[in-house]
Amino acid sequence: MCSVALNRRRNILAESHIAPRRHNELVLRLIDKLLTTTEIQRTKIDLIAFSCGPGSFTGVRLGAAVAQGIAMGLGIKVIPVPTSDVMASRVSKFFPDRSEFFLKRQSHRGWAYVARYRLASRSLTCVESDQLVEESHVPKQAISNVDVLFNAEDVIRVALNRTDQAVHPHLALPKFVDGDSPYIPSAREAKESHS
Repeated sequence: MCSVALNRRRNILAESHIAPRRHNELVLRLIDKLLTTTEIQRTKIDLIAFSCGPGSFTGVRLGAAVAQGIAMGLGIKVIPVPTSDVMASRVSKFFPDRSEFFLKRQSHRGWAYVARYRLASRSLTCVESDQLVEESHVPKQAISNVDVLFNAEDVIRVALNRTDQAVHPHLALPKFVDGDSPYIPSAREAKESHS
């Protein structure tokens, strides 16, 4: 899903396309289209938010780069929103009877990102942040991103409650988990290389 959204006085407009491996071709055009349609000048943008992952190596890094580039150009801040927080927010709306739940998203072959959340009195808490887990060890009851679709509109809804977490663009980085970063060896890889 390649998705952008614009919030104006709590009215959110979104433009989304299912475009596997074509985000780099579409994202800037979608932003331009949204700004043109709403007749909003770029200089009127106050904050940028993006889904910071963890996730697809290219997709998450592209989102971070676009958010950073726009924010640097406009001299504004960025809110990196963990992807699992967006999913958990959707789950809390569609499955309000779940007091605790696991979320999963596909990583590379045979592996998934897994996080655990608790919902109590309409308050959502991350109990265990994303971890890279072999698919055979993912809890059976985990809710997947296929079950709970989300887009940039959902990212904005979470970000609107976190404006105090906005950072300078150079600090708006993708979220990595142990074993996922191509630059930092996982604990397992480090152990294997020393054996």
